[in-house]
Amino acid sequence: PEFVFGLRDNHSKNESVFTPTLYDARHILDWNSELDVAAQKWSVDNRSSEAPGKNAYTNITLAVYEMCHEVPFPLQ
Repeated sequence: PEFVFGLRDNHSKNESVFTPTLYDARHILDWNSELDVAAQKWSVDNRSSEAPGKNAYTNITLAVYEMCHEVPFPLQ
């Protein structure tokens, strides 16, 4: 459960907990609807939270985020 919440789900937003200089994570683009279409084509339940098999992936997402960090002196 900790892996799912901290690393997989909303990873870019949760990164601020571990990176003090991060002040924003701006969603730029994602391919989630395309992944859902591909999952339907191959009869995979991409939005299921239950893995259908030992080596199956579920709830797959792909996105680009702009990570905004404070730049400390003297790098400003």
